[in-house]
Amino acid sequence: MLHNHFKEFWLVFVCWSFVHLTAVGVGVDHCVYGRVFVAFRFQKPQKGDLIMVRAPRTSALRGKTLVKFVEGVAGDCVRVDESTVSIGNFCAVARKKYSVCEAGLIPEGKMFVCGTHPASFDSRYKNVGLMNECDCVGVVRVVLV
Repeated sequence: MLHNHFKEFWLVFVCWSFVHLTAVGVGVDHCVYGRVFVAFRFQKPQKGDLIMVRAPRTSALRGKTLVKFVEGVAGDCVRVDESTVSIGNFCAVARKKYSVCEAGLIPEGKMFVCGTHPASFDSRYKNVGLMNECDCVGVVRVVLV
């Protein structure tokens, strides 16, 4: 009897996994902490979330899947002072060899994303830009550091 319930549990778990887990990623760079990630679909990304997102085709990263932190959402103000980009309490220095993003309000449906490594290629730079919320694969949980 207990054995049958155990089988049912695993069947439900496997079905839940295919519906709610969209991707398992393995990080090879040092732009975020962690090496193995699981992305949960159907969660709207919020400021501070670690997300998996597909870069827009207009970006220098065309269609690549990235794992970054959401540092700014619609309505937040991006401030730029020479090579420093800030949004609220978040502040990051941009490398001088790339053009820095433009200052202004983040429009509806867009997000400002950043990695934790100073060399992370992310929304701080004009040729990467803001990410589309609709391109978010899911909110990520680190499985293995």
